[in-house]
Amino acid sequence: MKTISLLRSISITSLALTLVASASAFGLSDLKAKASSAVSGQSELTEVLALGQSLYTSLGGNATATKYAKALMDNVQKGSYTKALSYYEKIKSANLTPDQLAAWNKVKNPISAFILEQNFSDPGAVGSALLGKAVAALKENDLKDEVNSLESLLEAGKLSKEQLQIVEGIQATL
Repeated sequence: MKTISLLRSISITSLALTLVASASAFGLSDLKAKASSAVSGQSELTEVLALGQSLYTSLGGNATATKYAKALMDNVQKGSYTKALSYYEKIKSANLTPDQLAAWNKVKNPISAFILEQNFSDPGAVGSALLGKAVAALKENDLKDEVNSLESLLEAGKLSKEQLQIVEGIQATL
């Protein structure tokens, strides 16, 4: 019985070592990096959805603004970012009280930063430093840097149609 148990342990250990060697041979470190990136992206989405919940609470009593905020967040969650941006002006135009407007302005740019990051997951021609500067400016609500960095993104390289719409949509809401 002990011999069978020992043989099983040796077989399992051998199999595990073979799998580890195969993983390295097949370059699965890239897969690990992609999985880590996906987990990070989920964490960022969770943070943005929490901002949405905060916004719903702040918009309480304003059914129109709350309806638009929910549509905005639904589209962010689905990855329909261009459509999500279309709700920015609707929310702002929904007869917000001064406190509601302040709450909207507090969450709008961090949501925009998330949308921008998602649409430039591969910064390509614009470069990660330039993208990072734009995202940081949005997260920090730094209007001067937001304007400059978004303009630089437009000038930096060839953008896809969707990227162009996203950057221009964010610029329109500053």
